[in-house]
Amino acid sequence: MKNNWQMRKLSGVCTVIAGQSPEGKFYNNHSDGLPFYQGKKEFTEKFIGVPTVWTTKVTKEANAGDILMSVRAPVGPVNFATEKVCMGRGLAAIRATKMIDKDFLFYFFQHFENKIIGNAGAVFNSISKAQIENIEIPLPTSEEQKRIVAILDKVFADIGKAKENAQKNLQNACDLFESYLNNLFLDLNKGSKPKKLEIVCDIVGGGTPSKDNSVFYSGDIFWATVRDMRDDVILNTECKITPEAVKSSSTNIIPKGNVVIATRVGLGKICFLSQDTAINQDLRGIIPKNLNQLSTYYLFWWFKNIAKVIEENGIGATVKGVKLPFIKNLEIPLPSIHEQKAIVKKLDELSEQTKKLEEIYQQKLDNLEELKKSILKKAFDGEL
Repeated sequence: MKNNWQMRKLSGVCTVIAGQSPEGKFYNNHSDGLPFYQGKKEFTEKFIGVPTVWTTKVTKEANAGDILMSVRAPVGPVNFATEKVCMGRGLAAIRATKMIDKDFLFYFFQHFENKIIGNAGAVFNSISKAQIENIEIPLPTSEEQKRIVAILDKVFADIGKAKENAQKNLQNACDLFESYLNNLFLDLNKGSKPKKLEIVCDIVGGGTPSKDNSVFYSGDIFWATVRDMRDDVILNTECKITPEAVKSSSTNIIPKGNVVIATRVGLGKICFLSQDTAINQDLRGIIPKNLNQLSTYYLFWWFKNIAKVIEENGIGATVKGVKLPFIKNLEIPLPSIHEQKAIVKKLDELSEQTKKLEEIYQQKLDNLEELKKSILKKAFDGEL
């Protein structure tokens, strides 16, 4: 930090206003009253997004130009308010005085957010008004603040464009694969007579052993729920059960190498099984009756293609799901097993290429974020 910069507590250069939530009965979604923000859900890169909730009873206000800070996990992210709003307990407003440029203050908080998270990645659960007021900020002259802001505006605009391009390329890579997958199965549907899934597959349900018996959950048999469906292959499960647990419940063990789909909660998800795995009631095992007629790998890609169809057909007030008859009546195109294998080979290759592209663009996005952090550090160390 430069010698002529002063260290000042935020309480000396800002006004901090802690949020307070009105009672829920005053909320609405038809623009009556002030926009209400509870936390960082609507945060963007810089300016808070369009409101979805309004309140007719205002507790704590923020003005246009105030900096809104997320004060509950995650602590630290900031956005500018673009109009007068009501804040809930998850936010605090920081209002700059004439002593400090509000954009300089905004950039400081972006820099400070990295300190809140810490080197080990441990995140604070919350930060109080008093703690915010006690944060110390390096304060150069007004002219120096404006000079630093001008540099950061220019550099971050360039970084923003680079991020936008990388995100666009990342999305294009995903869209291109999905488009190929969709068109492939559209052509297959036109070229061959599909069969109902129940004709070519056994559809096996699951269940949950009694949670009251802890011994049931001390075994070594994989027992899968939607929580275990994080990737294309289930390599492990959070819970493992005993043979007695299987016998005493409606769970079923699906042989390894087969696929399971989520028919409730994570509707549309599909995974291969790396081990013989028992499943709960939210999953279904889909087992081809004749592997000379239907390849499991082809079945996997077909389910990937219709995932959105399954999701769109979910019913339920809170948790959406699809019933067994819906799954049974799904129609799958069945080209020859030789053609299925050729399709799988092509899709596997394209999927691998897409993943490599995704990794490249994601790494570029990560590098740009690190560059932002590095530039912010230089700015507040007085090295710009």
